Amino acid sequence: MNCVLYGNLTRDPDTLTTSGGTTLAKFSVAENWQYKDKEGVSFFECVAFGKTASTISMYLKKGQPILIFGDMRQETWADSANQKKSRFVITINNFKFIGSRSDKTGQSHEPPASDEDVIPF
Repeated sequence: MNCVLYGNLTRDPDTLTTSGGTTLAKFSVAENWQYKDKEGVSFFECVAFGKTASTISMYLKKGQPILIFGDMRQETWADSANQKKSRFVITINNFKFIGSRSDKTGQSHEPPASDEDVIPF
């Protein structure tokens, strides 16, 4: 199922390289929600591959916002006490940086602009 998710990373991305040489980044995102008089937070596991994984791992850290476009699936399993468990996992197809990050020196750590961001006139 296609999805769009806006939230904050709950931990720094874990980066791995598969035996085939593909970069893989895993992290989770928290998204606040509100419905009528109720509020809550939902947590989603996310996975990215290739250049997307490398970029996310390089520029995003715990607490930073991200806008994700991807495919969502629900994983289910039974724990050691035979209790049913489930979680939502999003495979990232694309993403957008939200806001900016500066260190104590005030230098920006924005990613380089891609050719897609340039409007030719």
